[in-house]
Amino acid sequence: TGYTYQWLQCDGAGANCTLISGATSSTYVPVTADVGYTIEVSETTSNLGGTSAQVISAPTAAVVAEPPVNTSPPWISGTPEQGQTLTDEHGAWTNQPTSYTYQWLQCDNLGANCAPISGATNPTYVPVAADVGQTIEVSEVAINPGGPSAQATSGPTGAVAPPIPENTAPPSITGPAQQGQTLTEVNGTWTN
Repeated sequence: TGYTYQWLQCDGAGANCTLISGATSSTYVPVTADVGYTIEVSETTSNLGGTSAQVISAPTAAVVAEPPVNTSPPWISGTPEQGQTLTDEHGAWTNQPTSYTYQWLQCDNLGANCAPISGATNPTYVPVAADVGQTIEVSEVAINPGGPSAQATSGPTGAVAPPIPENTAPPSITGPAQQGQTLTEVNGTWTN
């Protein structure tokens, strides 16, 4: 005619159990204090003849934390210029992430129409010539023993600039070094 329940928090081996205060319904939702512990439930039944002895379930696996949840998106540090390193700066996450995965994205100059950059899965990215004029974003997934988070994506950088010119041979001067005579500069050799 009826059942009663009591949920218990136990050590990793399912021993040394303690009653979970207020946990007396047929369902229980583990809380942060249960992470790393196993859970058991005791059940008794009754009918017109009386109440049964308490029967206890086998323990669950150890409770794991919820996956991380992003509360502030990641952002990018560094100068958006070909050849300069951009770095993913972690956003804010709940539930203590233990690791992260990354995917850098190339977007149009308005920060839209983004596509993954092949092989760009590290916490840093160095823009290449194909990125010049485009913006860059990074997507980050945080992971803990409870699993991976949903993806969180940074805002876009400014448009990636080409690298500044670098001199490989100095300029030269033609013409006679004489008062009243024209000297002419001949450009040196430059990259970029």
